[in-house]
Amino acid sequence: MKMKLEFIKNKNGFKSYQANGFKIYYGEKNSVAGDNEVNSAEIVYLLSGKMEVIVGDKTVKYSTPIKFEIPEKTYHKLYSLSKTIFLVFN
Repeated sequence: MKMKLEFIKNKNGFKSYQANGFKIYYGEKNSVAGDNEVNSAEIVYLLSGKMEVIVGDKTVKYSTPIKFEIPEKTYHKLYSLSKTIFLVFN
């Protein structure tokens, strides 16, 4: 089966694509994703790179490979400390 990728946007240093049931993000160093509280619950798999993640009032630095979750309607900001690739399931 062939997977279809649909380009979503290029914003704040991130290119995002919709895949079958998840999104793929490619981030440049110092790029920002999220930075809002308008979200459904998300499961994030950081596949490549290093990232600083703020969820609510907690800040954590992650290196690959790692899985983390962002609760629904919760402030979150993902800051790439290097080039990153991650998947988001919601």
